[in-house]
Amino acid sequence: MKIYYDDSSKEAWKFYKSQYTSLDWGFWGEFDFDNVKTRYEKDGKYNNTRYLLWIKDNSKLISELGALFSFGGEKLFNFKTQYYNLKKIVDVSSNNDKKCILSLLEECKEFHSSEQNLSILPTTGGLNNVKGSLYFDENGNIRYSSQKISGKQLDRLDTFLAIVKDYFDEKSDTILSYIKGKPNEQYLINFLEKFDNVYDFAEKMYRLNDKVFIDKMVQNGRKPIMDADDVERYCRLAKEFWEFKQSLN
Repeated sequence: MKIYYDDSSKEAWKFYKSQYTSLDWGFWGEFDFDNVKTRYEKDGKYNNTRYLLWIKDNSKLISELGALFSFGGEKLFNFKTQYYNLKKIVDVSSNNDKKCILSLLEECKEFHSSEQNLSILPTTGGLNNVKGSLYFDENGNIRYSSQKISGKQLDRLDTFLAIVKDYFDEKSDTILSYIKGKPNEQYLINFLEKFDNVYDFAEKMYRLNDKVFIDKMVQNGRKPIMDADDVERYCRLAKEFWEFKQSLN
């Protein structure tokens, strides 16, 4: 199992280059996978070590996406920082299979930095920030908060796919929450317009082309994780996703 502790390192981008090719989608040909840069290397701003994939200077999409449209690496299921929140849910449960569920959770933690748990998402528009900031309100509705809500924002791929589906099917703007009213909002909208629906999004961004499984993920993503049974179901969903990804390589 290949491990990438840093999802936006140069080493990780070598992996992404093999996964996102213009043969699969011409869009990827507009981005320079051979010249990933930090934001500071790009234009002298925000000195950090996170390497990003930038739109090419001569891209025909600059008018639609802007000259600084970029992607960053992303861990799909967060079993690192969120491991402790999930473990806490199991620990306080009265479920008789706690030991088995905790073992399953540990197994998922081991896969957190695996290549099967990697993807890219636009940093322009902050989709990675939206994904990590979703939570369920007291009525079970998916919400976004820029403020940290301890133990509730679990950074779940399945819940993120649920709001992707809502964007295309219900015109919900939850996915735009991070960038709403800001200059890059239209660039993100233009990017999202390149997809037909949640299935098209999942296929192009996650190489996941199984509609039945995507529906299963969306359905599960609409459920809050409240008890040990929920944690078990979520872990098994992640494992099923990773098995599918592994079969592609």
